[in-house]
Amino acid sequence: MSEVYLGNPNLKKANTQIEFTQENIIEFFKV
Repeated sequence: MSEVYLGNPNLKKANTQIEFTQENIIEFFKV
């Protein structure tokens, strides 16, 4: 499990989701 978490693809996926969520929240607040 530790090796999978250390993987770059896993980290990139988590980062992308976080960024997308932040943008979504801002758009939702604008509306």
